[in-house]
Amino acid sequence: MQHTNKLQRTQTRAHYRIRHDQEVIAAVVSAPQGTADPAALAARPIVTRLSGRVTSLSAGGCAIVFRQSVTRHVILRLPLEVPGAALLEVQVEIVSTAHISGGRFLVRSRFLGLSEDDRDRIARYVHHKQQQRATAPTSPKGIL
Repeated sequence: MQHTNKLQRTQTRAHYRIRHDQEVIAAVVSAPQGTADPAALAARPIVTRLSGRVTSLSAGGCAIVFRQSVTRHVILRLPLEVPGAALLEVQVEIVSTAHISGGRFLVRSRFLGLSEDDRDRIARYVHHKQQQRATAPTSPKGIL
């Protein structure tokens, strides 16, 4: 079997994603289907709060791990820490949920009503983290 030497990797996402490690308390807001107006959602009351951990971040959204399942028909409000910027209060729409090991649930989400300035701050942070990772020295394997 011969391997190709012309392999091309394509990025199909609109935004690049990085690992992000942040504990959060997410506010759960009831959001009937078809409600897409972020201003109207901002006025809706909080139903409950859930503890979780943001595990990845992009300018388009984030992934959060919770210890309990979360229905897709809610909006989450959470504080997002982006170094070099003030704490961002973001609203996210759930794109998908998946049960993962240890009784945890992975929630993939996209930002709703995020200002262009805030989206740019996140994109710059993601780009900076990618550059750091690309230039980080690698340690030789097999050395203890």
